[in-house]
Amino acid sequence: MLADGGETIADLAVLRDQADVFGPVASTPTAWRLLADTDEAALASLRAARASGRAVAWLQAAETGEGIPAARAGVRELPGLVLDLDATLVTCHSEKDQVAPTYKGGFYVRDENPMIF
Repeated sequence: MLADGGETIADLAVLRDQADVFGPVASTPTAWRLLADTDEAALASLRAARASGRAVAWLQAAETGEGIPAARAGVRELPGLVLDLDATLVTCHSEKDQVAPTYKGGFYVRDENPMIF
């Protein structure tokens, strides 16, 4: 899933949408079961394989001169730079005039963490 910009197990869906490129892809529950059963030795092997795969991908991109493929959303290619904004609500205190709590009754500030693809 990292090959196409994925960050979470749910991002395996992106690979499933590109079966002609990646072949059969495990379901999300199957991937979670695999991770739950993985020990430290297997994790070390996965880290080494990921590093090797990343090196090969960068070498192939350099050899072809085509660069890394565009990010995809479903069946559409997203040209240019893609920013993935992940907003998280962080509880805070506010002394501003006319401030009101959210519908859940708290005061929050958004902590946005952009990821560049």
